[in-house]
Amino acid sequence: MDIMNELIYYIEEFLPYIIGVIVLLILFFGILIKLSLDAHKRRPVTGKEGIIGCEGVATTDITSDGGMVLMNGEAWSAYSDDIIRKKTKVVVDGINGLRVKVKRASLKT
Repeated sequence: MDIMNELIYYIEEFLPYIIGVIVLLILFFGILIKLSLDAHKRRPVTGKEGIIGCEGVATTDITSDGGMVLMNGEAWSAYSDDIIRKKTKVVVDGINGLRVKVKRASLKT
């Protein structure tokens, strides 16, 4: 009976601390799960998937034979099905090795 009284005493004494730690752990893991889900939904920023859809500016005339485009501070060799003039805003439509296929950026009003 003496052990039971001690157990009840410790439970009554430390219950607020135990509940506090449990609440903090639930909050920590809840935030961790939310951040990981948000990171999973985010668009990749590296590799082929990260380049497609990027906007840039043609630094030379771009034809089906080639040209140059500036994206994110990097110069890329580019080609296009249409003729794109120098200083035209472009969007990456695909990638073939180290050459990007671009098209004119649509005008947003």
